Amino acid sequence: GESLGAYATLLELVPDTVLLERIVVGFNYDDLPGDPSAFTISKFVQFSLAKGSYSQRLSAGMLMRLSNQNPDQFYADQVRNYDRNNPTFQRRWDDVRAQLLRLRALASKHSAKPPVLIIFPLMISFENYPVEEAQAALVELALQVGFQPLNIYSIMKAKHLDGLEYRNGTHFNSTVHHIIAEQLALQLD
Repeated sequence: GESLGAYATLLELVPDTVLLERIVVGFNYDDLPGDPSAFTISKFVQFSLAKGSYSQRLSAGMLMRLSNQNPDQFYADQVRNYDRNNPTFQRRWDDVRAQLLRLRALASKHSAKPPVLIIFPLMISFENYPVEEAQAALVELALQVGFQPLNIYSIMKAKHLDGLEYRNGTHFNSTVHHIIAEQLALQLD
């Protein structure tokens, strides 16, 4: 996830004279930088084989195809990424804070209103949601640095909707898109 940096890059391209009514950005579950010490086949292949000879690159391609994760594996990796006991977690969390501060500063050049940060949930079972604490901390962080958070997990939970039932692969379905649009419209009014 590099969307916070991408939003900042886009805002840097907007001329200072351009004023906007409101700026809306999203925080996806994979926007928390990954644990650099976590071993994955993809990291190994990219580091060791993908830049080698033809046969090494061929082997790398086959290994990459084998390492494609199903949605449940992908989400399990994301849950591990949010483990506060991981020795790299605080540094990665501080990086998110720095990116949000940068975005807030850039947004304030173009709008007098605070930017909205849509916080997207992991689309997994919300019963015993393993990243609920981290999601609440992200809402708090967003408020601290001057964003108006829109926490989709809380909205879905209040509507008794579960992430497993409303996803397509690793993304949410049209029902959740509709809910996000409705809630965003209410927040922007």
